[in-house]
Amino acid sequence: KTLGKPVAVLLATARIRVRDRFGIEHTARALVDQNSESSLVSESLVQRLKLSRAPTSVAVFGVGGKRTGRARDLVALDISPRDGGPAISVSALILPRLTLYGGGVSADRATWPHLRGLELADHDFAASDPVEILLGADVFAAILQPGLLKGEPFEPVAQRTTLGWIISGAAGQATCAQRSTTLQCHITEDLSSIVKRFWQQEELPGGVLALTPEDRECENFFSLTHSRTADGRYMVRLPVVDPLPDLKGTRSSALRALAHMERQFARDDKLKQLYVEFMRQYEELGHMTPVAPEDKTKRR
Repeated sequence: KTLGKPVAVLLATARIRVRDRFGIEHTARALVDQNSESSLVSESLVQRLKLSRAPTSVAVFGVGGKRTGRARDLVALDISPRDGGPAISVSALILPRLTLYGGGVSADRATWPHLRGLELADHDFAASDPVEILLGADVFAAILQPGLLKGEPFEPVAQRTTLGWIISGAAGQATCAQRSTTLQCHITEDLSSIVKRFWQQEELPGGVLALTPEDRECENFFSLTHSRTADGRYMVRLPVVDPLPDLKGTRSSALRALAHMERQFARDDKLKQLYVEFMRQYEELGHMTPVAPEDKTKRR
């Protein structure tokens, strides 16, 4: 029997939001792998998110029982669908690199009628950008929803999840030689014990701490001024140290600094875009609000 031409294969990927240590959401590409016993995250993404780590030592094995690496840190991720939705917490092992798979399939969803109109979890599933998060079998079970769509032979299937529709499977004949990406992750340590150690490390030390006068003043200030918002977050007034600094005459310096920054933006569109995006997120998170015109006049 003659073997046919190699088949291009899509793995189930999703574009998700993941929060950094400050609560700001970032977009990352995730691979949904129900053959993995644990979720994984790349070292580069953890550094970008500036997340706290918990030490561990877990050997990771792949296909054929071959050891592929050792994870020495564990991190807690808060992920949510790209277009909004409830977040879920994921405990992930940190590895330098997760997989060589990067899509790179020459495919157009318009050629697959059964996928038309679906809200895909990865709108750019054929892109070749790297996978930064691998969601294991425990997460797969949590995000799975009823709904499975199949097309013709050599066409991918679509599975509905809380992240959107994930597509995987054959995607036609390969146009060139491709790497075969086979994923399986087996860990040699009970994940529950790893998570337990992680939360134990995050707990505050026991015993009564000796407070300085400044510490007691800060505690009293928090008790008197804090409140809780409708979404469950705590809000507290910004404490200041007496006596207040004299800010008279600083307006002109601030205006000069602003003018200098705007001149930089005029020369560097990328810098301007990053600054505007940061300030937009800062405002959306409620960390700052616009000042009314009458307030501007009073504070000059």
